[in-house]
Amino acid sequence: GHTDPRWYALDEPFPDPAQLLIVPDHYIFRMLFSQGVRLEDLGVQTLDFPMLNGAPVETDGRAIWRRFAEHYYLFRGTPTRLWLDHVLEHLFGIEEPLNASTADRHYDTIA
Repeated sequence: GHTDPRWYALDEPFPDPAQLLIVPDHYIFRMLFSQGVRLEDLGVQTLDFPMLNGAPVETDGRAIWRRFAEHYYLFRGTPTRLWLDHVLEHLFGIEEPLNASTADRHYDTIA
């Protein structure tokens, strides 16, 4: 399905919020890619190559999270947005809307 079974077998913490919620979620990165955000900028490697068309893949979780937050408005009215808002509020206690100006606070709360 939608999760890598190794997550459960290894039972290790995620390194950062981007690796938990953005990089592995094809619903998120496909939506952003459809609106012009490069996969490399979302930390997504393509075809198991660390570079695509000479562009390095972003590895900074905070930078990936900020880029996601800048484009979060694109998810309005989608099931992904409903799910993410629910996760942010009910799992992490975050009631403040996610956007570019709140990205770092959300990141720090989740991390």
